[in-house]
Amino acid sequence: MTFVNASLLFGGVLAAVPILLHLISRQPPRRERLPTIRFLQDDLTTRQSKLRVRRWWLLALRVLCVLAIVAVLSRPMIASTDVATWSTIGVLLLTAIGVLVLASIAWIKRLGAAIALGLAFIAVSLLVISMGWSARTLALSPTLPIAGSQPVAVAILIDNAPSSAWRVATTGSASANRLSRMRAAAGELIDQLPAGSRACLLDRSATPVSFSIDLAAARLRLSQINLLASPISIADRIRAAAIALRASDLPSRHIVVISDRSKPSWENTGPQLQELAQQLQFAGEGIDERTSQDVDAESFENSVIGLTVVDVLASNDASSLDPDESINFELSPPYLVESVTASRVPIPISVEVALSSELDESTDQRNATLDLLLMPRDRSLPVVRDGVVVRPEARRVDRVSLTLTPGDVTEIVLNVPPLDVGVSHAVLSLAGDDAFPMDNTRYLTIDLPPPARCCIVGDDADEASVLSAAITAPLSPDDPQAAYQIATIQPADVAAIDLDDFESLIWIDPPVHVNTDGDGVRLGWTRKAPPELTLVILPRLEEFVGRGGGLLWLLGPSADVSGDGRDSPMQESKLIPGLKRRWRTPSPGDFLTLNSSDHPIFEPLSSLQQDVPWSDFRITRHWQMVSDGWSVLASMASSQHPAVVVDRDVDRRLAVWATPLPGLSAKTRLWNDLFVASDAWPAFVTVRAMAAWLSGQTSRRPTVLAGEVAVVGVSNQTSDGDAASQLFPPGRTLPIPVTRRDSNTEFAFSQTDQLGTYFVKQAEAQTGYSVNLPPKWSDSSVVSDEQWTQWVSGDPSDQSVVTLVDEVGQIDWSQANGRRGGTVSLHGPLMLVAMIAFVLEQLLANWFYRSRGRVNATDATLAPSFVKPVGT
Repeated sequence: MTFVNASLLFGGVLAAVPILLHLISRQPPRRERLPTIRFLQDDLTTRQSKLRVRRWWLLALRVLCVLAIVAVLSRPMIASTDVATWSTIGVLLLTAIGVLVLASIAWIKRLGAAIALGLAFIAVSLLVISMGWSARTLALSPTLPIAGSQPVAVAILIDNAPSSAWRVATTGSASANRLSRMRAAAGELIDQLPAGSRACLLDRSATPVSFSIDLAAARLRLSQINLLASPISIADRIRAAAIALRASDLPSRHIVVISDRSKPSWENTGPQLQELAQQLQFAGEGIDERTSQDVDAESFENSVIGLTVVDVLASNDASSLDPDESINFELSPPYLVESVTASRVPIPISVEVALSSELDESTDQRNATLDLLLMPRDRSLPVVRDGVVVRPEARRVDRVSLTLTPGDVTEIVLNVPPLDVGVSHAVLSLAGDDAFPMDNTRYLTIDLPPPARCCIVGDDADEASVLSAAITAPLSPDDPQAAYQIATIQPADVAAIDLDDFESLIWIDPPVHVNTDGDGVRLGWTRKAPPELTLVILPRLEEFVGRGGGLLWLLGPSADVSGDGRDSPMQESKLIPGLKRRWRTPSPGDFLTLNSSDHPIFEPLSSLQQDVPWSDFRITRHWQMVSDGWSVLASMASSQHPAVVVDRDVDRRLAVWATPLPGLSAKTRLWNDLFVASDAWPAFVTVRAMAAWLSGQTSRRPTVLAGEVAVVGVSNQTSDGDAASQLFPPGRTLPIPVTRRDSNTEFAFSQTDQLGTYFVKQAEAQTGYSVNLPPKWSDSSVVSDEQWTQWVSGDPSDQSVVTLVDEVGQIDWSQANGRRGGTVSLHGPLMLVAMIAFVLEQLLANWFYRSRGRVNATDATLAPSFVKPVGT
């Protein structure tokens, strides 16, 4: 047990005051020389014995009042693990007092000396047991740190996620955001720390956690915490803070998370709160295996870390803005309408604009203006001049005026003017002051590579022409400005071409023979194949795919499968999956169902707001393929046979369709209606996306969300084989040197923690990428109390439950008092005991004095009748 104000225990000496007053107030009996003195003496003795019992109980209550007040002022605390022990001792004391009261009543009522003495013996025995047990518990209990007086090691985690940029109302006319409120709360917390405390300030960045030199340094660190676009998980930062606190020699350690409890921040961390809190009961046991070795049980006993979450929005009702001030114009990340665009033609850009607010009337509309800005290409920029980074100035190339209704989503298409081959950067800006400005600006990087070279192999020239037109639309296949340079050849000419001249190869209805007998797939050519197709072509195709070329098989009636191996020679090959047989579906046929809509082949369809009506594009015939070793992107709806498969090796761009495209020749037109239908836009979009994936155009990702990896083209190389570049992050940050030792023309950048345009400057050309805010941060909602309770619900006596407070002043530092399980203050129970003792003392005193007055009056009235003259 520990006393916060131990010096007040000396006030227990005042308990002697009632005893002295009691002794002083006792007056010796007066001597009355009357003839009947014998009868008066007997009556006085009887009355004094009765009054003495009542006075001793009154004296005990007065002493108890003084001791209880002294104990209340000294504020004792006990370890929560000793609550059961002290509760048992308290029950014994109350039982002893109750038995003692019964003994007194038995003695007063003259129920028998045996009963009174027996009850008194039981009461004294219980008192001795409780007092001895109390002394033993006091001797064995450790000294607990006193909250608010002893130094504390505290880690303050600021939740500076993008949601902290949401505007909140203040008491004055000005407004601020959630981050400013978090800083104010953290500053108040630092000011309240006792002298000698250690503090470390951390946010949701990857910055290593370390203690500040003093509290002044902690305040300086607090002023340097800004908004983050790509925050790390709160759970990971709590673990990092726990590891840092374990190195502190202060017995009281605590983690305080100052947050707005936004859903995007806590939706992944919330379910882990119970587990985190339980780990912190052992100061991070299991959090870092390197620091949990060779630690005995006693060190764990004294290494508790408390965990408290301060909700900066719950403490102020003014945190919710007025409806007109809560309006947010939400701008989605932009994307190119065409996955591969041609040079010197307008480039359409699609973006969605929404209006979210607390407006009750859905008809209340707001006006906004959306600008499209384009940065000019200048090889000399960006550049550092006088220590300042100078970047190209963007100019407006398109503008759209909008009228938005709360709750509606509007898709807007803007056009970038024709561009030359290379990398260009654009910015979309939505004008208007709203509650969350971070989603009002979006960034886009347009990478126009040189035209990709594609070879289409097929017997039917019309089919090859239709496929070529779909790939190069809106330009014709022979237009030099088209995004692809396409060559169409017959199967017999494959042996004469150099595959190194192409990035992709598409074979319509190949005359292959597949034999699946044995362990692997044996591949050859059917009897219908031209004699020029020898087995030499298969290793060339293998090599073509191995070096990064894209190969697409559109299987049709020319393919063959059997187990007799009649077409020889054949060889083991991984270019085509195993085939079982041709599958014919009765009218009206089957249709596609997508299994992996996030693959680049079908990703353009998944980004559409409407569902693709694949049931309108029937497939009546297809090959039943064996998908072992292949990833199935699409299946047949009824039979679930694989319809579109790709190689599981992501470095190999190899795809196979179980039905031919476009299916317009005399041999293939009965197989499907993918291109025959009146509006064959799903097949049209899929073919274009497939051509981009085969040629490697989709491997570059110059426009990403914060936290993702950007892939850009890096072309120049120095003479020693090193590719040197300079990376210019957004803002006025100085460039970062980037060096790599490979000959790849693509390079991945993980520096995506800031929103804006990143320039990658090279000697002969420049590239770059853009980083946008993830759309989830546009959600202003916070975690409800019901959801929070569900996350941290558990045994009410379990001290590992996370504490949620509204203000810094409500933090209970006794959570981390140096003993596992925390502390319990006896201030409240002792205050109740003092009040009960005082009330009982008043009642008993009034009853005693009132009774004494009545007795004296009665005695005075009856005295003359007892006093008779001598000789009567």
